[in-house]
Order: sequence, then C-alpha cells, then structure tokens
Amino acid sequence: MNGRARAAAAGVCAFAVLGVTAACTVDSGNSQSREQAYEISEPVTALTVKEAAGKISIVAGEGPVQVKETLRFGSKEPATTHRVSGQTLQLEDRGCGSGIKAGRSCSVDYEIRVPASVAVTVATSAGEVSVSGTAGRLDLSASAGSIKGTDLSSPQARLRTSAGSVDASFARAPQQIDASAEAGDVTLRVPGNTSYAVDAKTELGTRKVSVPEDPGSAHEIRVRVSLGDLSVQTSP
Repeated sequence: MNGRARAAAAGVCAFAVLGVTAACTVDSGNSQSREQAYEISEPVTALTVKEAAGKISIVAGEGPVQVKETLRFGSKEPATTHRVSGQTLQLEDRGCGSGIKAGRSCSVDYEIRVPASVAVTVATSAGEVSVSGTAGRLDLSASAGSIKGTDLSSPQARLRTSAGSVDASFARAPQQIDASAEAGDVTLRVPGNTSYAVDAKTELGTRKVSVPEDPGSAHEIRVRVSLGDLSVQTSP
C-alpha cells in the first residue's frame, strides 16, 4: 500500500454541505479519535455538561451555540448525546461502556461557544474545565481536575473540585462566589473597587486575602480548602 492509500485508510472525514455537522475519524494503531461539530438552532439560555473524562472549554461569543466534540478511544468509542429541553442544552458523555475505564483510552473533549448570558453547569469526573467571558450563573464541579475561569462577569459562581486547583478571574464584582478544593489551591481575582464579605479558610496551607473587606457587604466570597493555599486578591 502506498503512502496516499495508507493516509486514506487512516483518516476519513465528512462534512455537511451547510457546515452544520462535521465528522473526522483518525485511526492511529490501537487508539482512535473522532471529531464531530454541530450548531444548535434553538434558543438556549442554559447549558449543562455531564462528562466522564476529558477537557471542557467554554467561551462566550455571539451567534448560536456551537459545539465540537473530540472523542478518543480504543476498541469502542464513547457515547455522547446532546438535546435541548426547554431552553437548556444538555450535553452528556456516557463513556465507552462497561468494562472500559474512562481515561486516556476513553475520553471526550468539548469545545463550546455560547452567548455570554447563558447559565453554565458542568460536572466532570476526570478532566479540566475552563470558562471564559461568561456573564450567566456558573456551577462548575470536578472530581479530579482543575477549574479555570477568565474574564468572568457572572453574578454567582460555584466552583468545586476534589483533586485539582481553582483559578478564577472576574471582570465585574460578583454577588456571590463559593469556591472549594479538597486537595489543591484556590485563587480568586475580583475587582478592587468593591468591598466583599470574605469567609475564607484552609485547613493546611497559606491564606492570603488582599481585597477590601466589609462583613456587611452584599458581595460575598466563601472559600474552603482542605489541603492547599488560598488567595483572594484584586484583579490586575
């Protein structure tokens, strides 16, 4: 088999005429990957993502919701679903089935673009979560993985990880942040032109709070860390 034939056998891609859906499969020995992308035409005001293993990247942008899934697997690919219920887009990675452990041989990476006002809820068992530019409510949790937020304007944010770090920067003063890590650092950056009611504790680590504080403020920040450092500071 010549080089062109091998390349054709290793990778097969198909794209819809209107660009709404695209798929690409690449076979590399015992591991395979497949990409699929789609656009949501219905109105969406909330997004939920339930992930077995993989990275999740969510960015704010104009236009309809767009999703790209990158599936990595061995003999059996992960099962993913997406549907709109009401005005909530629900994405789910159901893994590769019984007997196949989620991880390097079975994972799904999501790249998602949503309107800034969309409320975002993410729950992942293993993987990193990153969110940028959103202004809707945030509820992000990871059993094993880090959580990162940049340029956030969300009024409420709940950020939790069991094993990993939390690092979030806010462009606008949030009404409420609830951040926690069992084993990892928590770093929060908020505008310095507002005072905050801060309740921040770490059982084993250093505590640094450098924002203006007022126990009676309507802007509340709560941080809990079991093993790791915590920092609540003003945005650059």
